[in-house]
Amino acid sequence: EASKGRIVSEDWKKAYRSIQKEEDKYLQALEDDEIECADIEEVSDDNDAADSQEENL
Repeated sequence: EASKGRIVSEDWKKAYRSIQKEEDKYLQALEDDEIECADIEEVSDDNDAADSQEENL
């Protein structure tokens, strides 16, 4: 209870900005991973299509 008086608005703003930076990094990492996974799936789909064509020969 006594510590509430020592916490000022600027401290909250600094904490919020710090957390927001970490969340932005996390979301960017997720987005990068999704793009990488999509690229891998696209290559895999292309390989599957080529394999199917070879099997039909």
